[in-house]
Amino acid sequence: MISLQLQGVSKNKQIDSLLSSLGKSGPDTVKLITYKKILDVCELNDNPRFAQQAVNFADTLMKQTTDSTRIKIYLKYKATYLQYFSYYYSGKKNPDNAKAIAYYQKMLTIEKQIGNTNGMVSAYNGSRLFTNG
Repeated sequence: MISLQLQGVSKNKQIDSLLSSLGKSGPDTVKLITYKKILDVCELNDNPRFAQQAVNFADTLMKQTTDSTRIKIYLKYKATYLQYFSYYYSGKKNPDNAKAIAYYQKMLTIEKQIGNTNGMVSAYNGSRLFTNG
């Protein structure tokens, strides 16, 4: 029991530290990576909040550039963040598989747009977990 409490405190400190680093100036790609790290360590119930912040940040970055290479990078991160919504909807106490599938499909659309074959496979396989065919 004490070990679980310490893990929770450690996780919260790690998230607080990561959130603090988001407020500092630095390369946008570092901030994109930081959002991914936050999503990797946060509790499942926090996924929608942090994933939405991350998606909003990626969208903001895309609006600020016309560089196709940068846009592709931002889209890749956005697709990754969308996957965390799927994790949330499929992993919560009362799963909502329809929403999980919808986010995998959004992810798949982006992965197709940027030509990321591995991402397409991941999104397709994720959505197939909830369908019969």
